[in-house]
Amino acid sequence: MGFDIECIIDIHTYPGEYFCPVCRTLVYPSEAFQSQCTHLYCKPCLAHIANGSRACPYDGYLVTESDSKPLMDSNKALAENIGKVKVHCLYFRSGCSWEGTLSDCSSHCAGCSFGNSPVICNRCGIQIVHRQVHDHAQSCPGGMDSFNQSRKRKPVSTGWCRICEVDCETVEGLDMHSQTREHQKMAMDMVKTIKLQNNKKQRNAAGHMVHEGGSRSRKVGIVGRGVKP
Repeated sequence: MGFDIECIIDIHTYPGEYFCPVCRTLVYPSEAFQSQCTHLYCKPCLAHIANGSRACPYDGYLVTESDSKPLMDSNKALAENIGKVKVHCLYFRSGCSWEGTLSDCSSHCAGCSFGNSPVICNRCGIQIVHRQVHDHAQSCPGGMDSFNQSRKRKPVSTGWCRICEVDCETVEGLDMHSQTREHQKMAMDMVKTIKLQNNKKQRNAAGHMVHEGGSRSRKVGIVGRGVKP
């Protein structure tokens, strides 16, 4: 999975190509893959698409693991630009004031003491430390929506779900909702629905054109029979 978008500073200033079209998180340059249509995917999300619809959520182009390349190999300049994105520490809601680039964040977070701050899962009620949120999101029996910290935390925006194009509840606080299988399945279901709707519209449009063409032919035939040599 990618980097938590709620920890990105001035997220609106960065292009959409920096974000995975499935989980909508910022891709890690060293882990991202670029498909033939040039869109970037987290490795698990690429596998999810390639083994499912095989269609890019952005443009519908075929997506396969064999035709996708590590971003560091396919576009090193883009990888370097993503690495320069300004971010907060992943544990800034627990009180860490560190700010830096995405490329430096992993090394900082590995030794950040705020990662040991206690958090509580709203679904199953278990208490874990902040740095365990990601792993717990994958195994929570309740399909975790969000976390509440047991200590006072900074208010965060609730207006942007990580997969905002999908009709999904918004995220808040420490939730890792976009990294759960449930959320990814919702994204794929929405993509399939849109594709089916588009295919239906195309079939209807094609049928309408055939009908009009047939009507014109019949009219020409009628006129022709009424004309004597």
